[in-house]
This record gives sequence, structure tokens and C-alpha cells, in this order.
Amino acid sequence: MFLNKYAPIRTAVSRQRYLLIVVIAAITCLMIISSLQKHLGLSDHALFEFHKPSVSRNNAYALFFNESETLLGGKPEESLEYIQIRMLVWQLLHDPQTRTRNYHVVVLVPSHVSEAKRDRLRLDGAIVKPLQDHTGAILEASPLLPLLHVFNFVEYEKVAILAADTWLTRPMDAIFEDSATQSFAVTDVVDSGRTMRLTRPKIYTFAATTSAQTHDHSYPLVHLEGNATFGCIVVGPSRESFTYYTSVAAMQYYPSEETLWNDVHAADGSMPMKYFNSSWHIDWPTYNDFRSGIASLRTESW
Repeated sequence: MFLNKYAPIRTAVSRQRYLLIVVIAAITCLMIISSLQKHLGLSDHALFEFHKPSVSRNNAYALFFNESETLLGGKPEESLEYIQIRMLVWQLLHDPQTRTRNYHVVVLVPSHVSEAKRDRLRLDGAIVKPLQDHTGAILEASPLLPLLHVFNFVEYEKVAILAADTWLTRPMDAIFEDSATQSFAVTDVVDSGRTMRLTRPKIYTFAATTSAQTHDHSYPLVHLEGNATFGCIVVGPSRESFTYYTSVAAMQYYPSEETLWNDVHAADGSMPMKYFNSSWHIDWPTYNDFRSGIASLRTESW
């Protein structure tokens, strides 16, 4: 009787002790974080710097920050593209559900992007690579092809180029192990037109996946040769590849990298496009695609 009478009191005391322990632990964690900030000279908004990956890895993700005048809330610092690129950097580097375990995230920025935004992206953990204005003679015919610069990133073996309006559902690192992303020998097929006079690289890496074309699609997708989407591609940087692409671009007008890549990597050409597993990326995504576990969804500016 005596024990049962005081049982609720003991339970209440136990709960109070538990809450006290939780509060003390939380305060201790905050004190440790504050101490680390002061010791390393970091501001409150620079905590993500703790997660910067090692510089010794040989693959990378590349994003292009193509900022326009589309603003959210009327503030220049809140452009739609800026929010998108920061969200994708965060997913790749910091979100436990989607982050890379090994690789750099490189953001290409044109000259009009402010230094403040470049610094913010660096603090987020990205490597910022400025792009010079495309006025050189080698790109005279097709002046707006910034992603060709990725082929100059020869410090990396492979680079996955992701569209900024991509949403990740799981880590992407294993895409670099897909058989379609290995290096392939350039064949002896004689390319038609003026490009047949150009010196081609001996090996190349260029992999994409099939486009869904519309939201009204089933999954898995039916593969159609030549029907690629370029929201996620894996390429192999090399000086030879960069020279070849830019030489092709200098010979005729291409409105985008996609049209150039479709031309260079035609199925009947010497460097046919390879297709990785469709579970890595899809455009025109649906809820069913999300439930199916596709790793990256091209949201088209959500």
C-alpha cells in the first residue's frame, strides 16, 4: 500500500530528472559549438564549412548557376536560381539522406554573379569556378555554351553535371560506378559533315538517360535511342575532349550544349552516347517516380 501510494511521485521525479539531463546535454552541445566557432573564427552562418570534403577525391558534381531576374519577394538575394542552387548544394554536401561521402561540388558562375553570392556558396561548401565571358574565337559561332568548360576539369576522372532545378531523393555517388560512365574508345566510324576533319579524342565518357517527354509516362521508361535528357549527365574531362567540343562549336551555331551533344554523340557516329540506368534521373517527374526511388528528379523550377 505504502509503495503504491508514492509511485506517482517517484514517476514524476524521474521524468523531471530526465528532462533536466536533456536540457543540460543540449546546453553543453551549444557551448561546444560556440567554442569551436570562436576557436576556428567562424561566424554563425559558416557552420557548413565543417563538412567540406577532402580535396583528394577524383570525381565531382558540377552545377551551373545561371542567375536571371526571377526574384522571390522582390529581393536580389532571393532569386529563384540562387535558392535552387543553394538547396542542391545543401543536398549534395550536408543532408544526411542525400549527401556525397567523397566528392567535391563545383559551381560554375558567370561574371554577373555578385561576389557576396560567390562567398555564400563557398561557405556552403561548394568550390566556385568563375566563367569568363564567352567571347573567344574558339566559341565564336556558339557563344553561350558554359558547360563545355567542365571538360577542362582534368583534376577529376568523372564529373556528374546536374541541372540546378534538380531534387535529390538519395545519394548519387554510385552513379560513377554505372557501366555506362566508364571510358569508351572512339570508333572508326567516319562522321559526316565538317566535323570529319577535326581531331577526335581517343577515348571519351559521356552518359545520359532517356527522357520521359511528358508527365504521362510509366516507369521503368522505355528506352528510345536519341531521346536523351541532359538534366543529369556524367562526362570524362580531358584536354582533347574540350578541344574537340569547342572546335565543333566554332564551326556552326548551337543554341545550347544539348544540341551540340546530340550532334557529337549521335547513335551512328564515332562517339555514341551511352545511357546509364534510368533509376538515377528522370525529367517530367511524378509521385510514382518518387515512390519508385529515382535518385534525382528534374523539377523544372518547381
